Amino acid sequence: IRFDAERDGAELDLTVHLRERPAIASIDFVGNDEVSEEDLDERVTLQEGAILSIPTVRRQVTRIRDLYAEEGHFLARVRYELRMANERADEIGIRFIIEEGPEVEIRRIRFVGNENIPSDEILGVMQTSETGFLSFISSNNTFNQENFDEDVNRLQAYYHEKGFLTVRV
Repeated sequence: IRFDAERDGAELDLTVHLRERPAIASIDFVGNDEVSEEDLDERVTLQEGAILSIPTVRRQVTRIRDLYAEEGHFLARVRYELRMANERADEIGIRFIIEEGPEVEIRRIRFVGNENIPSDEILGVMQTSETGFLSFISSNNTFNQENFDEDVNRLQAYYHEKGFLTVRV
């Protein structure tokens, strides 16, 4: 919205210029090989036909990056492009461009301060594992924040079962 005012003697002529925000005509994704379009559609809260809000579009970039991080692609980069859907510029297409990057694998797990329980025993309690010869069979060696948080809880519970009530993981 822009206001212009012109003085006309003792009166003031006020002109209001406004440009309506465009509607979202389409939402598409480019570069998503490891995450399905259905999963991306579920995560993105934009809808076709809604009014375009740039802050909302920027939040979607974060949501997409978070989804990729959950899948082990912590290095994924996401950006967006807006393009006119018609000549009147009252509809906009949004394209999310995704560079997935490699999965982040766990090369080594090391325990510090476990004087009473051997590392091999602790490792057996965890879902997460190191990259090894047969790592291609399961995805346990790919870092997953949810599994990591669960492992912290499992280790605390395991130590409590063994009688260590003040353990911190």
